[in-house]
Amino acid sequence: MSLTTGTTVGLEAADRPGHRVRHRDHRARLDSIGPADSDAVQADSNFRVRTGLAGSGCVSLESVNFPGYYLRHRNFEIRLDRNDRSELFRQDATFCPVTIRGGAGLALRSVNYPDHFVVAGRDSLRIAETSAARALALEPRTAL
Repeated sequence: MSLTTGTTVGLEAADRPGHRVRHRDHRARLDSIGPADSDAVQADSNFRVRTGLAGSGCVSLESVNFPGYYLRHRNFEIRLDRNDRSELFRQDATFCPVTIRGGAGLALRSVNYPDHFVVAGRDSLRIAETSAARALALEPRTAL
């Protein structure tokens, strides 16, 4: 399981089948999303895997329905923001996938806060200081 540069994927929570990372009102969150949802909702959960904006070896996730907008952390919250081409944006929008659970999941590590991983809150995603094993476990899936 990997995030292959150039592919379009959905990211499903390993512990919550059917729940995918999506953006809504420019905030990243986990929502139950499936084929019965509207095209707009499905599109919000699809991302193009790009070579990390801060350098190769890691990835950046570009919105399918908002080209030029990437998932990035700002004030530790994961947001969908337009690439402003700044060094800070490139760092904030680059995540290093870490294989966890014996290959059954991926955790996303912040490139500029290397001891921080993406975790799920009640209604949003954020980065927090934690281990890969305690981070949000994700499984790349076919885009909806």
